Amino acid sequence: MTSVMSLRNTAAGEFHEAVVIGAGHAGLGAAAMLLQEKVDTIVLERSDCVGSSWRSRYHGLHL
Repeated sequence: MTSVMSLRNTAAGEFHEAVVIGAGHAGLGAAAMLLQEKVDTIVLERSDCVGSSWRSRYHGLHL
């Protein structure tokens, strides 16, 4: 299962086959490819939403 979690919400002792750091375009793309290969993956994001750096740069962007 692939999930996106804030570092604050990640439980100690969780095990995943892959950890993706950052839920920007590259991180989400990497997580999608891992999901296609059935790799148990977690995406860790510092902010409370995905693509936060995009949101401040592109005012019309909606994720």
